Amino acid sequence: MTQPPDGVQPQAPSSTAPGADVIARFIAKIVDGVVLFVIMSLVTMIVRPMLPGPRGFFTPGIGLTGLGIATIVLSVISAAIYVAYLSLLETSRGQTIGKMVMKLRVVGPDGGNPSMQAALRRNAWVLLSIIPWFGGLLQVAVAAYIGYTIYDSSDNVGWHDNFAGGTRVIKIG
Repeated sequence: MTQPPDGVQPQAPSSTAPGADVIARFIAKIVDGVVLFVIMSLVTMIVRPMLPGPRGFFTPGIGLTGLGIATIVLSVISAAIYVAYLSLLETSRGQTIGKMVMKLRVVGPDGGNPSMQAALRRNAWVLLSIIPWFGGLLQVAVAAYIGYTIYDSSDNVGWHDNFAGGTRVIKIG
């Protein structure tokens, strides 16, 4: 990576750059979902044998106790990995893998990468998946609401961007 000449500061993306549209952001989220599916499949293969409950995919006559514990533990691990993936990549690079593919970047109010606090606030909604039985439905409902707020916004800023203190997703390249 080349360094700028002495006395020249690297240019941060403009905080006035146009916001990325909802379709590009949705496709980036799908790519991230595929990446996280692969990661979580590997984690599940490692962690699941250590948890109580049935070992087969379909096991007749099982009680909810063992299955419930395994589901809750895997839900917590999954949510933690999801939030860590999004927040760490957004604070360190300004992009998740999906955003890299779609040439998008998350910027904070100052035009640089968002702070960890902003990234955690921006992505906190994914923690809804921890709630047993209907957390996934709540997560889908909130994702739809976020998509609507991005679509309905004149500058393509979603509710979660405002909640995070003014983050934005911009098109780069």
